[in-house]
Amino acid sequence: MRPISVRRIVLVLFLAAAALVAPSLPHARACSCAVYDVRERLPEAAGAFVGTLVSRDDPQPTGNVFSSATLVRYRFQVERAVKGDIPSGTIDVWSSGSGASCGLETPVGQRTGLLLRHEDGRWLSSLCEQADPDVLIRAGQPLPPATGKAPPAVLIGTTHGPGRMVSLDGLGRVIAYGGGDGIATDIAFCPGAGRVAEAYSPPYGGPSSPGPGVAVRKSDGLDVVWERLLGADGGPDGASIADVACLDRDGGTVLVLAVRHNYSETSVSHRALVLAYGPRGEADVLWQGEATTGTFSADGRAVYLNGGNDGRDLQAVELADPAGPSAQTLGRLPAGTGALTISPGGRYLAGVTTHEYWSGTDTPPPSAAVVVDLSTSPAGVSEAGLASSYGQYGAALWVGADRILFAPRWAGNPVRLFDTALRETGRWDGWSSSAATVVGDTLVGLDGPKVETAPVASGPATRWADLESGVPGAIAAFPDGAAIGSAGRPTTTPSAPAKAASEKNATTSAPTPTTTGATAVPATTNPPPTAPDGAASGDVVASAPNSGGGTSGRPLLAGGAGAGLLAAGLAGLIRRRRGPKLA
Repeated sequence: MRPISVRRIVLVLFLAAAALVAPSLPHARACSCAVYDVRERLPEAAGAFVGTLVSRDDPQPTGNVFSSATLVRYRFQVERAVKGDIPSGTIDVWSSGSGASCGLETPVGQRTGLLLRHEDGRWLSSLCEQADPDVLIRAGQPLPPATGKAPPAVLIGTTHGPGRMVSLDGLGRVIAYGGGDGIATDIAFCPGAGRVAEAYSPPYGGPSSPGPGVAVRKSDGLDVVWERLLGADGGPDGASIADVACLDRDGGTVLVLAVRHNYSETSVSHRALVLAYGPRGEADVLWQGEATTGTFSADGRAVYLNGGNDGRDLQAVELADPAGPSAQTLGRLPAGTGALTISPGGRYLAGVTTHEYWSGTDTPPPSAAVVVDLSTSPAGVSEAGLASSYGQYGAALWVGADRILFAPRWAGNPVRLFDTALRETGRWDGWSSSAATVVGDTLVGLDGPKVETAPVASGPATRWADLESGVPGAIAAFPDGAAIGSAGRPTTTPSAPAKAASEKNATTSAPTPTTTGATAVPATTNPPPTAPDGAASGDVVASAPNSGGGTSGRPLLAGGAGAGLLAAGLAGLIRRRRGPKLA
């Protein structure tokens, strides 16, 4: 499973792009800028350069009124022209006088990169057209050749102009670039890891939004085998993809958990739909109901849901139930729990309370780490406080079967290690990442165009690879892939992928876990079996994850009767039903 923070951030950035405020609007009160791919935006710019701000004019009042939207002159010393007829020496650029109206926010003496527009004989730019100078310089050059060598170590969803995915070897070198529009937000390896499924969001700022989609690629060259848009095949309008799972070796059946959140003055409604996609024909609707988010089991036979309007009902939907998929309550989650990640072996779920869909009038409680023990009935839930505030995002990663790592998205918050009882076993500082995974005993994180690594137990973070100028989406460890720092040695410590939120402003004292039965209502189902009834023993092969942190520990089927079962979309176990779009 992938870091839930990534999908949330993608959604936030998409909304920000839609609400982008032009710098010349006189009534603008604030500026919201979407993170963008510099390499993709550069062809649209009239000019671009890297330089240092020398001086800026003060805004002058119109009558007796100062407006933050008034254009003022910024003078830069040009270091390097990237595009257009940029003079040597100095250049004058006009922008709003305040960052509140998307004016440039570069202090005098600071180096920056700028994309430019040319209007009425003047160069114009804005806060939303500033770029990291080194990233802009790279974007003005051809895409670097792939020099990495198999086996790969990680697969990364990140845009790079003409594509949205890249694979790296153990030394951080690019093995292959994967094409496609939009931003890869979720990664799921197919059994055998020869192919990989991905969910992707639409590109930002386009004339029309095609909605999210799902694609299957070859793992070696990252060529797209097939892809489909969610809305084109029975998917709910306005929905996003919470999780994706690949069921067979050739990627012929991909499961999608689609969610849609409707907000009103009085209530919030969260609808969910499980769809089965293939390269041809419309998607099959397997189940629909109410949930805020969820995650597929490693074998794709079940989905765990944060069910109900408030996401507090932990539910399991057995997609392979001969009587037809239906949600069965396992327990009760703490308020605000985000998507959960599955441990190797499938006994535990881990996550964090982000309170993303909090609808109360008071302030949400502080965020907490959450672990669910599925071996009890009802499922047992442990909580451990992470910080003094709420809304903390990051990644919940399994390191082996009995350690949980919470990697923060924001700088200034510690990485924390817990055991399955949520007793803190270690912490260290100096880490932040948009998406993270574990390769062996190494933490790997994506933060914009840079990739950092760190020993799981102690840090510190080290710059490992520099990618192109893209928007970060997702990161996943290849099953049995190369170790970080090695050109071929396989990883030794399996870990489950991350798909949960972490914490910022963490406290310095170790949290005290509390353990309770999740609900007084007995659970009506157990965690799904690792193989279908009747499958031959030879059908079960080495496990492979359907997401980002290495092997999941739950076996997948390949070969014999099991392969045919999965290739048919769990035919004979799933009663596939065509259903309506979400109301």
